[in-house]
Amino acid sequence: MFSEKIVDAPDLSAAQVQALTRIWQSTIGVQDVVSPTWESDLRHVYDLGLGLQELLMYLYTSKPALAEFIQWANRHCQIHLANSTVIDDVLTEMDIDHWNEYGYIVLKDAVSKEECIAAREAIWEFLGADPSDPDSWYKPHPAKNGLMVVFTQHEALNAIRESARIRRAYEQLYGTTAIYKVIDKVSFNPPECDHYRFTGSPLHWDTSLVLPIPERFQGLLYLGDVTVEGGAFQCVPGFHRHINTWMESLPAGYRCAKVCVRYAPASGYTRQCR
Repeated sequence: MFSEKIVDAPDLSAAQVQALTRIWQSTIGVQDVVSPTWESDLRHVYDLGLGLQELLMYLYTSKPALAEFIQWANRHCQIHLANSTVIDDVLTEMDIDHWNEYGYIVLKDAVSKEECIAAREAIWEFLGADPSDPDSWYKPHPAKNGLMVVFTQHEALNAIRESARIRRAYEQLYGTTAIYKVIDKVSFNPPECDHYRFTGSPLHWDTSLVLPIPERFQGLLYLGDVTVEGGAFQCVPGFHRHINTWMESLPAGYRCAKVCVRYAPASGYTRQCR
């Protein structure tokens, strides 16, 4: 195993180098198994301001040697101090009751209008598209996969990730301040037309279906107002209260013997590993 003294990575700590080493070994390295420390290793990735998808894309497309991978992470990392702003609760008792009953809530004004505009402009620029030119909305881009876009490195996106209101909402839902930020991609979903249809799935699992299902919460931030028909988010309200019995009721042939999901939530915060 490489150490920080062997690999030239002055911006990384020894623990971060070790975490990246284990991730490399579990993906394209010598180990064909998921590291038992995968969850805590991901936290080191997120602490560096790196997204999991961009990291995996680099690993599987470039297939770097370990030293190259560590040096790549050192060049691309964006180390930020944690937002220490303490604010009052942003969710009311009614919000929490709605969350417990239906499994989702809407946090209005999660970030400022100016931050939304800056993030939108960053995404348009990254995709080489123009909001005033509909033809440009459908151009292919190597970072696009359906509506998801592997784009994480930008000051405008980092500013949103530091939202104290969003963090406080997660703290209230988890019932603890011992959470950490997840760095993830953005989405870009132009309207359907004669030559374009939505390429994603209407509903899908974003977690392991091995019972008991882990408690991990996701968030989706809209950067602009949408109509009732225009939003991308869909869910089955309240199904979180029935999924265990539903899973147990499925015929044996329909049950998943084991579903191993390595990845953390699509966006937002997750609990600290114990």
